Amino acid sequence: MPRLFFQSPQKAARKLLRFVTPAPEDSVVSGAYYENGKPRTIKAPPIGPQLWEATSALLDLNKR
Repeated sequence: MPRLFFQSPQKAARKLLRFVTPAPEDSVVSGAYYENGKPRTIKAPPIGPQLWEATSALLDLNKR
């Protein structure tokens, strides 16, 4: 049963090494999300501004 959900440590290590020591033909994109060795697009709205506003309000950073 575990083989259905987990990969061997050797296979996982090979995938990680590809990103740590990429060959010129690998064309690894910095900051990309990878699934099965291929970059994927994440379909999520940017929430950075809302996160900053909520954090600054919780920490009371706007008050001087």
